[in-house]
Amino acid sequence: MRAILILLLLLVSFPGYIHAQEAAPVPAEENSTVSTFTPFERIAADRLMYLSQSIDLALRNAQLQHELQQTQLMVQVNGLIADIEKAHPGKTLKYTEQGPQLVDKPTNGSPKATVKASPDTPPA
Repeated sequence: MRAILILLLLLVSFPGYIHAQEAAPVPAEENSTVSTFTPFERIAADRLMYLSQSIDLALRNAQLQHELQQTQLMVQVNGLIADIEKAHPGKTLKYTEQGPQLVDKPTNGSPKATVKASPDTPPA
């Protein structure tokens, strides 16, 4: 947001640059060495180009900083989960509406049903 305001401030500061670009004739190929901009307009154009590049770099830097922070947080969370699971073997964290809960780890495959012998059958 601040970068956009700075850009608008520069555009307001150099109104001649915009009007000069709109009204400037395009030089012919054979006469390309002739400049149609005044030195002030060239300086203003260079400053705007530099500002544009600076804004792009600042936005990219902010994006990379955000991604780095997210990655660092995920590493910390995964480390904490591993520490909790080490301290409580056979348990894992499950996230519920009430928050994280320690629950028994699921078994590999489907859980085996325990069959109780009916009172009528003799033991084997």
